[in-house]
Amino acid sequence: MKVLAIDASNAALSLGLAEDKRFVAETTSVGLRNHAVRLLPAIEHMLESVGWVPKDIGTVTIAKGPGSYTGVRMGVTVAKTFAWSVGARLVSISSLQALSFNGPKSAMVCPIFDARREHVYSGLYLDGINQLEDRYVHLQGWIDVLKDTTDKPIHFIGELTEPIRDVLQKAFQEQAVFASLQASVPRASELAIRAEDWTSESNVHTVVPDYLKLSEAEANWQRRTT
Repeated sequence: MKVLAIDASNAALSLGLAEDKRFVAETTSVGLRNHAVRLLPAIEHMLESVGWVPKDIGTVTIAKGPGSYTGVRMGVTVAKTFAWSVGARLVSISSLQALSFNGPKSAMVCPIFDARREHVYSGLYLDGINQLEDRYVHLQGWIDVLKDTTDKPIHFIGELTEPIRDVLQKAFQEQAVFASLQASVPRASELAIRAEDWTSESNVHTVVPDYLKLSEAEANWQRRTT
């Protein structure tokens, strides 16, 4: 089965192709933050580069968030539309889980996205399996949860800004292992290769982004109306 995977949930835009669990192609760009302009042309170009057409795709895999509201929403919309238009399966997974696959095997991996104002999106994974559920959480509160959960080395991966890294290093000291910049970039090819192992959505139209928190505009509206 031919698979297209999309991760537009954060600063990096990553697309991957696989066939029968084998890598075919991948394109990843970092820091441009113009996913709205680049996503559809990038999909078209990558398919053309391997001689595929849209109807060849049997499964579409999407990283459904958390992350950038705009990126998550756009990625999910494109994935749903593509899958529906060609009659493909749609598989959706957490963007944090997607990033955790870049971590070492048989190790506690903690993917982190900066949610600003001393908050993060994070979870804890072992070989891609959720050990602590994804959440939007104050960084210090998350540190307390992690300390109560494991005394093993924790491999932190993702948006490790200097302030976040400093706080984690001080809290965990030798227990903290920090991923390289390269390892902290999502790789959609991993999602494409693994797609056949995951259950597809029963209804493409019911798939929604997983933001884990309300946007600031939604939160303000909710406060005004309650």
